Amino acid sequence: MKLSEKIVIKLPLDSLWTDSEELDAERIQYLGISQIKELLRKGPVQFIIANVGDKLAWQEPEKAYDFYKSNVKNHLIEDRDHIDLDRLKDNFGYLASKWEIKSGNSLILLEVLH
Repeated sequence: MKLSEKIVIKLPLDSLWTDSEELDAERIQYLGISQIKELLRKGPVQFIIANVGDKLAWQEPEKAYDFYKSNVKNHLIEDRDHIDLDRLKDNFGYLASKWEIKSGNSLILLEVLH
C-alpha cells in the first residue's frame, strides 16, 4: 500500500507517517492543556489528527496556536484513565501526546475518541 493511501486502523497509534515516508518517531508522553500551552510558547508545533478510518491529518505549524484555540482546547481529554464520551463537548475528544522525531520540531498527536 502507498503511504499516501494509508489510513488509521486502530488507536492508539504506534507509528507516524506522511504521504511519502514512515517517520522515525516515538511517543514521549501524554499531554494536558498546560503542557500543550508550554510547547506552543516554546516554538514550532505541528498537530496531527488521528481518526480511525481517515488518513493522518497534518495541520500547518504556522497556524498551530489558532488551531489549538479553535479545535483542541475544548475537546482535550485530560484524564485518559477516566474517559466519559457522553460528557465531552460534541461527544468527542482528543487524547494528546508529544512525539519526538529527529528534526527537532514538536509533534502533538491528537487521537480522536468518539
